Amino acid sequence: MISTKKKILMGLLLTFAGTFVACSVTTSAPEISTQTPTTEITTLVSTEQPTTITTEEDTMMREDDQSITFDNGVISFSLSKASGSVTSLVDRASGRDFIENSAGGNFAVLVDTSTDNAFKSNPKSNTTYLISSRNHTPVITTKERMDSYEIQMIYSLGESGTHDFSDITVRSTIFVDKTGSELIFDYEIDNQKESAVVINLTGPILSGIKDDKNSLDLFWPNKEGKIYDDVIPKAQTTLKLSEQYPSPFSMQIVQLFDDETSLYYIVEDSQRIYKEFNFGAFTGTKEHDQGTVRIADKISLSCTHFPFVESSANKLVSRTKIGISNEGGWYEGADVYRDFLIEANMTRAYNDYVQYWTGFVSDMIAQWGDRIQKTYSGSNASDQVIKDYDHTGIDTVVLFGWHQGGFDYKYPDYELFEGEGFGFDNFKAMVDRAHINGDKVLPYVNAHIIAMNSNWGNTVLDTTSGKTNMLHSAIKKAGFNDNLPLGQYGSYMYYETYGTDTGYYAACPYEDHFVNQIRQVVSVLAEAGVDGLWMDQMMEMPAYLCYDESHGHQTPATAYGEGYRKMYDAIDNEFNKRDIEYLIFAEGVTDAWIEYIDIPGYMWARHLYAPDNVHPGDSQPMAPHITLYTMPATFLGIRGYQVTYPHAYSFLFGSPLASGTSPKDITVTTLYTENPDIYMEGRYMHHRGLQISDSRILGSVISGSGDSIGVQLYNNGTEEVTFVIQVNLESLGIGGYITHVRELFSSTDMSMNQNQIVLTLAPAEMAALRVSYDD
Repeated sequence: MISTKKKILMGLLLTFAGTFVACSVTTSAPEISTQTPTTEITTLVSTEQPTTITTEEDTMMREDDQSITFDNGVISFSLSKASGSVTSLVDRASGRDFIENSAGGNFAVLVDTSTDNAFKSNPKSNTTYLISSRNHTPVITTKERMDSYEIQMIYSLGESGTHDFSDITVRSTIFVDKTGSELIFDYEIDNQKESAVVINLTGPILSGIKDDKNSLDLFWPNKEGKIYDDVIPKAQTTLKLSEQYPSPFSMQIVQLFDDETSLYYIVEDSQRIYKEFNFGAFTGTKEHDQGTVRIADKISLSCTHFPFVESSANKLVSRTKIGISNEGGWYEGADVYRDFLIEANMTRAYNDYVQYWTGFVSDMIAQWGDRIQKTYSGSNASDQVIKDYDHTGIDTVVLFGWHQGGFDYKYPDYELFEGEGFGFDNFKAMVDRAHINGDKVLPYVNAHIIAMNSNWGNTVLDTTSGKTNMLHSAIKKAGFNDNLPLGQYGSYMYYETYGTDTGYYAACPYEDHFVNQIRQVVSVLAEAGVDGLWMDQMMEMPAYLCYDESHGHQTPATAYGEGYRKMYDAIDNEFNKRDIEYLIFAEGVTDAWIEYIDIPGYMWARHLYAPDNVHPGDSQPMAPHITLYTMPATFLGIRGYQVTYPHAYSFLFGSPLASGTSPKDITVTTLYTENPDIYMEGRYMHHRGLQISDSRILGSVISGSGDSIGVQLYNNGTEEVTFVIQVNLESLGIGGYITHVRELFSSTDMSMNQNQIVLTLAPAEMAALRVSYDD
């Protein structure tokens, strides 16, 4: 048997020799790691005798017997040589150490020793073991390059209890620029252990997060977005957060921030692989900090990746960036993440209709239970409903309940109603009449669930076993086995209910039969000439790991990333072969699907400044401004929450309106269409560059595509308010000076004194400023 020490050194030599197997999930090395090295400092650390080699010329990277410390005057951090853990992370400008005197953390892995098949592994089984890097000493190699440093740590996982995990190697690499403010973390897992699957890796773990000032807030993109204020004391008592991506976690970024500094944590994954973001104390059974942290180190920030590395396999984990900004607030980290989305092509190319879209009207054909409210033809048909809104500038109708069973029933059958006023011909005629009027028709489709009363779901797929489409296509939990009796399938499926008289099961978006059913539905709709789809539950319900190997996705963690790409390719084909320039709108917000979806965000009606009750006892308001600022997408803004004028908040968010029921909506819609360079083409900037003297006045900035910005203001108080605003172009990345200010609702030129503007607004009154500049 090879000793642990020899195995560590062999792993290092194998790495140098380039014998690691190419991985299926790849991440290229950053530019800072590809330059020609000028100095190399090597530290070989074993469990027996640490060795340290330093050079006098080195000023940023220093070593002693216990630690490696980097300090470039912008950030500094320290690593424990005994475990490779980050034990200090300092913003040099403010002097804040986010994890001062921490025992540190690097990673933890969960290994199932009962199988070499990812789909047979189980995170909760008694054959699964949690292994923390804190209990293992790595071989460390430090390289200095022209503009950067690279710290590589190789861990052989050794023994844990009665099991020898030394055939599992984790290579952890940190890249840091000599003038930068970011740490870049890469992890590579090499599993040569027989009958074992490395299910997940949690890392990097920032353990022991401190906040002596009790000033840190948490940027937490749950659903439409959320901010927890003074978050560390909350985490020390009851707050414990863990959310799934690609849904309902809307972005792969978390930030801690106050007015002086911020710490951002970004995962760069363009494959949309299932993962979990964690903030709080994770010391329970098989949680990543179990038995490895001191009381002072319980509060951690991390991401749990699910690479499912099988025996004789090697994989990279998606790159993580941890950066510090001394700007304060959350904008700079959001900018870094937005740039990643654009560079990774996680964006949507908009056609003109979407770019200049002003909103929609919803119409209901039938409620669940076949409670029919109207037909496809007649004086109240949907094309007549949208025609009534011509005067508002809104020209899109979304059809709910257009299918047999009605809204929230019999998904994914979507069979057209038959009988007088119904049928395909009447449906198509309705669409044609809408087109003649210059309108668009978008039918509702749900591609997330299978209703228990669905005809398609209850159709027998396998006559030998009696297995139905629903039993086959549903997502399966860990422990599922295809040989189970059909009567036991339900306990391994995700049941959902929505207040109707039927239940639903979450469908696997990769499974061929389910995808083909959605494709056939879209084919019928496209043949009728519809202009796109309204897709429900795309971004609100949780994502799941799917353990049904027969579905064909690569691992349990890729069902969504691979599945929706497959589904949207099928949808795209149905519209394109009929030369339809189609639109897709969706419920909820997540960057995972904006490559396929034109406009996300319908649930904002529920969440604009409203409390969210996802977590027990939680009354934190939702914060959709963090997603709208960060994600390169056009969002759907709709009615506000408990405000006199229901579309005021939509206006503040610079997003299209949802309906034209208020006479004032017409004025706002006109504002959008007459100033497209701002409201259609511009980027929402939240409060960046904007100061308002009175807290009762809500406001936002939109950076236009030309030489103007928009400033939206709303009096949320009960009294008339005279106030002062100031616009700072430099904060918006604009050089130059303001030349002209015009209030758009009243068409009035405004006076300005040193970029300060005085306004008066009555309760529930709005103002819209076009601020022009010359650079």
